[in-house]
Amino acid sequence: MKNGGIKFEPCRKGALSGKCLTASPVSLFEALDIFDSGKAEVRKVGSKIIAAIAGDVFVKCYFYKGFVSRFRHLFCVSRAKSSVGCALAIQKTGVPTPQVLGWLREGGLLLPHRDFLFTECLRKETVFMPFFLQDSPEEAVKKITECVVKLHQAGIQHGDLSLRNLYISDAGTAGVIDLDGCRLYPTPLSFRKRVREMARVISSAARITEKISLSRFKELFLSEYKEQCGIDLACSQLDSQTEYLCNRRRA
Repeated sequence: MKNGGIKFEPCRKGALSGKCLTASPVSLFEALDIFDSGKAEVRKVGSKIIAAIAGDVFVKCYFYKGFVSRFRHLFCVSRAKSSVGCALAIQKTGVPTPQVLGWLREGGLLLPHRDFLFTECLRKETVFMPFFLQDSPEEAVKKITECVVKLHQAGIQHGDLSLRNLYISDAGTAGVIDLDGCRLYPTPLSFRKRVREMARVISSAARITEKISLSRFKELFLSEYKEQCGIDLACSQLDSQTEYLCNRRRA
């Protein structure tokens, strides 16, 4: 497998199979051993997902409970593999996102039990957008908008474009993480999809804008977006969606 100069090759071990980055600096299987041993640094635990740092690798595990769930996932592209494609597409736009190292599927009795996504870890010193926004609100808005516009113009819908999933890269630009809900389209995003993404970004700033009011953040964001791509997203749909998400976050 080759995507924009990034090559992947098949890898297999026991019930595990998938693809790993050619000449990968780490072993996916060694990272998985750390993950399964309980020695990994757990970052997120959900009903169907676990995310942790295993050595120098970020591991995301998607597990399937019950026969029906496992049977259904046998016939659909795993979220791990889908995230790989989205990450590669995002990199092509110039928006930073952690380098994918590979993905694995663990099967048993012909059905998948778990899927794994492996990526590079961000540096411990990485500044995430909520903190950068508090220190430099207007500069943060510009960086956020540049990132969002590049994704939207390339037909990429992140799916959960909140400030907690945006960070400042080593190059000083805004990067994205958490691509579970990411979707790719052959043309730039429709107005409706852009509004939904914009509402997520704006509502996510509701509790962390100490140096800039939410209304001012929204005003700057819409102005920057229009200036950079010529599309004015100010509309009643955006207002109602933002209000709904803000209320849900407060609940």
